[in-house]
Amino acid sequence: MTSKEIFVFGYGYTGKFITDAFLKANYSDTFLNTNYSISATSNKWFPHIRMYDFRDPNAHKSIASRAEICDAIIVTIPPVKGEDVVFNFLKTHQIKPKQIIYCSSTGLYADQNGHWVTEKSPLCLDSEISKTRYQIEQKWSTEYDAVILRLSGIYGPDRNLISRFLKAPIKILKDKKEHLFNRIHVEDIANIIVKLVEKNITNEIFNLADQMPTPLMQVLDFIFDEMRLDRAKHIEEVSFSDLSPMMQYFYASNKRISNQKMIDTLHYRFIYPDYKKGFKHIIAKKQYG
Repeated sequence: MTSKEIFVFGYGYTGKFITDAFLKANYSDTFLNTNYSISATSNKWFPHIRMYDFRDPNAHKSIASRAEICDAIIVTIPPVKGEDVVFNFLKTHQIKPKQIIYCSSTGLYADQNGHWVTEKSPLCLDSEISKTRYQIEQKWSTEYDAVILRLSGIYGPDRNLISRFLKAPIKILKDKKEHLFNRIHVEDIANIIVKLVEKNITNEIFNLADQMPTPLMQVLDFIFDEMRLDRAKHIEEVSFSDLSPMMQYFYASNKRISNQKMIDTLHYRFIYPDYKKGFKHIIAKKQYG
């Protein structure tokens, strides 16, 4: 077993996969902080996992004592009312971990009309979401030399396009069918984070996306063909005003996210390098409940 100890702040969808990846890689313990009261005994990795409820102030002393001795802290909790609750917690308790990895978003980048975006590309901070994300990134970088991961759209088992269109038709912007979307499978995110910890990397920014930015309709057509479904039943062509605020945010910029810096640094080989391999696996395993 590897002797490093990891604290994952946030036991949501991505946090669970990150935890699994560390434990599969034979890390001795992963101490988990969660916003939910989940018993450690309910987890398949018990007793290698410890759970804390961050909402409970009475647990903060225990959380601080464990976080203080960890080799790496991974933060997956998004901003809460414009604040990063984990950053504030570490500052309050004067905790200085050896390595921090903060999960941010590629949504910070400005529109590039379908061209490639690197970590040095211009940002667009004209929304409250973007401003908050960037300000929090700056805090983590300045105070803790954190690794900032700018994540593209996350998909994986039971959280993907198939799960969505089986519940309700997916809205497609009729005048932007060639608009590019970037995505990454959650298992690749988790394994990349393990590599970052193994190499003790600090004070860097990395884009995380797979190898094939693709228009949404192209991905859906592939899925419909694989599953032999009638596309007309599962999509709805709409105008911009019909989209949710979040989808309007996604359609605001058209870009291809480059992952070259991450690949050059980690020599990482994707499990799911493109949407075809990702969705073939999801369909084969019926991971769209």
